[in-house]
Amino acid sequence: LSKHKGPIFSLKWNKLGGDRTRGGERTSVGGSVGAILRHAWRALASRTAAGRTWEAMEGGSVPSGYRVLREGAASILQREEDEDAFYNKAQIVNRDMSVAVLRQFLSNLRQEIENGELVRTRKGRVAQNKDVAASKETAGTKGNVEVEKTNGQETENCNGHARGEEAEDPAALRVERESFRLLEGLAASGLRAIRYAKEVKDLDTVVANDFDRKATDAIDRNLAFNDISPEKIKSSCQDARILMLNNPLAYHAIDLDPYGSPAIFLDSAVQAVADGGMLLVTATDMAVLCGNNSEVCWSKYGSMSLRRPYCHEMAVRILLSTIEAHANRYKRYIVPLLSLSVDFYVRVYVRVYTSAKMVKQTPTKLAYVYQSVGCDSFFLQPVGQMKTADQSVKFSAAVSPPVPQAFVEKSRAFYMGGPTLSAPIHH
Repeated sequence: LSKHKGPIFSLKWNKLGGDRTRGGERTSVGGSVGAILRHAWRALASRTAAGRTWEAMEGGSVPSGYRVLREGAASILQREEDEDAFYNKAQIVNRDMSVAVLRQFLSNLRQEIENGELVRTRKGRVAQNKDVAASKETAGTKGNVEVEKTNGQETENCNGHARGEEAEDPAALRVERESFRLLEGLAASGLRAIRYAKEVKDLDTVVANDFDRKATDAIDRNLAFNDISPEKIKSSCQDARILMLNNPLAYHAIDLDPYGSPAIFLDSAVQAVADGGMLLVTATDMAVLCGNNSEVCWSKYGSMSLRRPYCHEMAVRILLSTIEAHANRYKRYIVPLLSLSVDFYVRVYVRVYTSAKMVKQTPTKLAYVYQSVGCDSFFLQPVGQMKTADQSVKFSAAVSPPVPQAFVEKSRAFYMGGPTLSAPIHH
């Protein structure tokens, strides 16, 4: 077999033909050659009754017909002349950022546990310590702010978040050190899962899942090549939605990086992540989120997107509002930690908490967007408002509209987009 002499990272998909191309040069392989490669690799594999395991490769040697791709602390094997699990070089920044965020998040979570900031109620739910939550009550995010006179004092009502909920159970117990678990729902070659296991010291267990049998074969192959024990990374081959639904509150972090929209995975994800845990979500359907196909955005995300100079920020906010909507159905809410628009995708990192009280504030964090037809001027219309008087809190629909029928300066009408998150998108 002749080896390609071009750069090893210039891989892309030919969407029409489905063949792999490298540097613009077609590299599809005939059935007989492909069968030989597959048979050669299967000869190296061993299967046990406990599950599929790959025979360890002596000294990390590279089998014939494969090449090594190195990224971070991980190395993976890719077939040279046959289809293999997808590797996306363009997402290197995504993976680097995710490793950094996950390190900091788990470090913070461990500190919260050690300092007694997290407690466990009798229902088994993790919540923020009552005293800690009260001391941080003023640290919420600001959205639709209502200021009223109460007993002669001017008070400010902010509709954001307290980092967790108050412990409803007075007999709540302090959370002891747990094994931190992460699920990568769409693992492909397993590269990201391997990087997490090797580069995030606080992470105890990683579940690398993919629905494609070729992908899970590649995951097992790469785990053996990196000499990682099955206890550290467990491979799984099933629908990510079913896996998450079968494991409620089981994972401290869930990473979803699909090709296209993550919308179909969100309902399961908000149920599977532990209280105070983190969701790492990517959306690559930017044409939909940035206003080229607003009707598709409505069907997937429940929001009308607008094509304007701020469309990439609006894409981030639409994704966040969709995650919030799914979480609210289960008395949960999100706290955005970091939100990014990079190249052809958006990536958000959010913590998920459970609190019926905080869920009531969600309408005050959402807004419709009135966009002038004649210029780039826009106005926000909050969905709801919250008023506080004498320690009583009332929620109602917001007063509207924030604009006249036509823009005074231009005498032009308005497009209406959203709803979208109007609260801060970073912590």
